[in-house]
Amino acid sequence: MSANAMRSAFVAQGHVCQVQSPKYKAWLKLAASELQEQQLTRRLWLRMPPPPYEITILVGKCNERRDLDNFTKVVCDFLVKHEFIEDDSLKIVHEITVKKAFGLVPDGKIEINIDYCEG
Repeated sequence: MSANAMRSAFVAQGHVCQVQSPKYKAWLKLAASELQEQQLTRRLWLRMPPPPYEITILVGKCNERRDLDNFTKVVCDFLVKHEFIEDDSLKIVHEITVKKAFGLVPDGKIEINIDYCEG
């Protein structure tokens, strides 16, 4: 899922409106089920040191053309929604790294690592 596919836009009564795209909703549902399957809950993160954090996103091979920078928005929004991080402001997240990880991460998947970083 990339930031470009997050929203669908339409015009209603002369105003441009945006809603979550069906593809983005499907990705959110799949990602939430992956969390549940891996039994990752906020309780695991209660032992994490307080922010700031660095986030590393490892991207497996996918069939569609992707820009690495488009992964940051959807991943950070997902982490905030599921309360892994308080928000994705500069106060909380000091570094975000996105890497191509073909062969290390299963095809069509991403791996997210959240680590404490020195302020």
